[in-house]
Amino acid sequence: MNKEKKRRERRDIGAALRRWGKILENNIYSFRYMWHGSKGYFFASVANAVINGLIAPLVLLLNRRLYNMLGSDRPMFLNALYIIAGIAAVTVVSWLWNLLSSTYIMPKLTEQLHMHVQTDLFEKARMIELEMYDDTEFYNDFILAMQYADAYATGTVNNFTNLMSNLIGFSGIVALLAYIDSGTMLVMVASAVISMLIGTKKQKINLQMNEKHAPIMRRGSYVNRLFMLPDYAKELRLTDISECIFRDYEKTISEHIGVTRRYKTKDALLGALSTLNSIGVYIAVVIMTLYKFAVLGTVSIGDFSVIVNANISVGSRLGSLVGSFSNLPAQSDQIDRVRALMDYKPSYRGGTLPAPHLESLELKNVSFSYFEGGEVLHDVSMKISRGEKIAVVGYNGAGKSTLIKLIMRLYDPKSGCILLNGVDAREYETESYRGRIGAVFQDYRIFAATVAENVLGDRYDDSKEGTVLEALHRATFDDKLAELEGGINTMLTREFDEKGTNLSGGEEQKIAIARVFAGDYDLIIMDEPSAALDPMAEYALNKQIAAFAEDKTVIFISHRLSTTRHADRIYMFDSGRVVECGSHDELMRQNGRYAEMFTAQAENYIRGKC
Repeated sequence: MNKEKKRRERRDIGAALRRWGKILENNIYSFRYMWHGSKGYFFASVANAVINGLIAPLVLLLNRRLYNMLGSDRPMFLNALYIIAGIAAVTVVSWLWNLLSSTYIMPKLTEQLHMHVQTDLFEKARMIELEMYDDTEFYNDFILAMQYADAYATGTVNNFTNLMSNLIGFSGIVALLAYIDSGTMLVMVASAVISMLIGTKKQKINLQMNEKHAPIMRRGSYVNRLFMLPDYAKELRLTDISECIFRDYEKTISEHIGVTRRYKTKDALLGALSTLNSIGVYIAVVIMTLYKFAVLGTVSIGDFSVIVNANISVGSRLGSLVGSFSNLPAQSDQIDRVRALMDYKPSYRGGTLPAPHLESLELKNVSFSYFEGGEVLHDVSMKISRGEKIAVVGYNGAGKSTLIKLIMRLYDPKSGCILLNGVDAREYETESYRGRIGAVFQDYRIFAATVAENVLGDRYDDSKEGTVLEALHRATFDDKLAELEGGINTMLTREFDEKGTNLSGGEEQKIAIARVFAGDYDLIIMDEPSAALDPMAEYALNKQIAAFAEDKTVIFISHRLSTTRHADRIYMFDSGRVVECGSHDELMRQNGRYAEMFTAQAENYIRGKC
C-alpha cells in the first residue's frame, strides 16, 4: 500500500511539474510573440508595474515616520511637513503617470497589438481547409481561439505585469512588516497560501465552465444570426419554422443556465471560503497588534498604523497576487488554443512550382468524403483541354459542387489525383494555382464594400475604373449601375452605411459574375451562374459569357439544361459518380438519365411550369 501510495505521489508530482512546465513554455511563447508585435506595450506595462508596485510600501513607510514623529514628546513641525509633502508628491506623480498611461500611451499600444494578433489570426483562418469546419471538435477550438484573441494579445503581458506590480508591493509591505513584527507577517503569509489554493481552484472551475459553454453558445449565436440576417427574414415570416427555432433556443438557454448554476455554485462556495479567510486574518492581525501596542508596548503608534493599514493593503495585494498567479493555468490554456491556431499547418500539400497556363486539366480516379461522412464522389475521371466548354449536370446531392471545390483545391481528394498539364496540382504553389481559376459559386456573397471593391477586391484603385465598368457591362449590370448615385463607388448593403444600397438577388448575382469578367483567368467555373435571373436576363448573360470565354476553358453547373446544348462535353453525375458523358446530341441519342432530365424540363417549359 505504501509503495502504491508513493507511486501515485510521484505520478502526481510529475504531472504537476509537466503542467507548470507547459505553463512556462506557453507564457514564454506568448512573450516572444508580444515582443515582436509591440515592444512599446511591454515597456509601458513594466513601467506601470514598477511605479504602482512601489507606491503602497513607500506611502506606508512615510506614514510610519509621520505617526512616530507625531507620537513623540516634541514633534518637529517642519519635518512633519516635509514628510506630508513627500506623501503628496508620490501620490501626485503616481496619479499623473496613470492618467497619461491610461489615456494616451496604453490605448494606442493596445490597439496596435490587437491589430497585429487579429491580422495573424485572420491569415491563419484563410489557410484552414474547408473540411475542418465540419469537424465539431476543431471548430469549437477554433471559435474559442478567436474569442481568446484579445486576451491573448494583452493578457499574458498584463498578467505578468500585474503579478510583478503586486509582488513588488507585497514584498515591500512584507519586508516592512517583518522589520516591525515578524509574527504578524507569518499570519499574513499563511493566509496568502490559503488564498492561492482557493484562487487556483476557482480558475479551474471557470475554465471548465467556459469549455462547457462553448458548443452551447455556438448554438445560441446561430439562432441570433437567423433573426438578425436578412437572408432568413422571409422564411421566418412565411413558415412555422420559428416555433421550432424558439424551442431549440429555449433548450439552449436551459442548458446554459444548468451549466452556469452547476459551476457557479462551486465558485460561490469557494468565494465564501476566501472571504472568511480574509476576514479571519484581518481580525487576527488587529487583535495581535492591539495587544502588543496597548498591553506589551512592543510596537509604536507608527508601527500600529502601518500594521493596520498594511493589513487592508495586503489583503488587496494578496487577492490580486493570488489572482494573477492563479490566472497562469487558465491563461496557459487560452494561449494553448490560440497557439494551436497560430501554429496550424494545413493538411493539404502545397508545392513550390508556379502554376502554368492551363493546357489540360485531368481528374484521375478521384474520390472524396466530408469529415465523418459517407463518400460524396467516387472514382471520378475526366479530362478537359484548353478552350473546351464543359457542363456538369445531375440532381441535387449528386456531388457537382463538391467536384468544383476539389478542382479549385478548396479540398483535396481522399484518393486519386488532379493533374494540371500532366502534373499533380499539389506540386504547384496553392495561390498561384487558384489564381488561374475564376469562379462564381452558387452561394456567392456580397460584402459591405463599394461596387468596385466587390468586383475587384483589394486590387481596385482609380486606374482600374475601366476594368470594373467593362466587367459590369459584360455582366449586364449597366441599367442598375445608371440608377446608383455613386456609380461604382456606391456602398453595397447597409451593414455600416445607412445610405448603402441593397441589391436584388439577380443584381447581386451579376456583381458576382462581374468578378470573373474582371480577371484574367485560364479556367472559368460557373456554379449555377444564372439561378437568380429571369430567362431573358439569362439569355443575355449567356451571350456575354460565350463572347468573353471564347478562348478560355469553362466548366459550368446548371439545372437549366438549355445552357448545356452548346457544351463540347457534358458529364452527368448521379450519387457521386459519372454515369454519362458526351455532347448534348450524343446523350440525347443514348436516351439515358440526361435525356430523361432534359425532356422533362423541356416539357415543363412548354407547359409554363419553368
